[in-house]
Amino acid sequence: MANTVIGSTIVIDGEISGEEDLVILGTVKGQISLRENIVVER
Repeated sequence: MANTVIGSTIVIDGEISGEEDLVILGTVKGQISLRENIVVER
């Protein structure tokens, strides 16, 4: 289970970095750098 979820109506324009799992349901424009797992759902 992810520690952080970016919701479907969220738009991030920039860089994301961290050391936790991340689920992206929304839109990210930019670089993503994570130490753990990332799940992108469309």
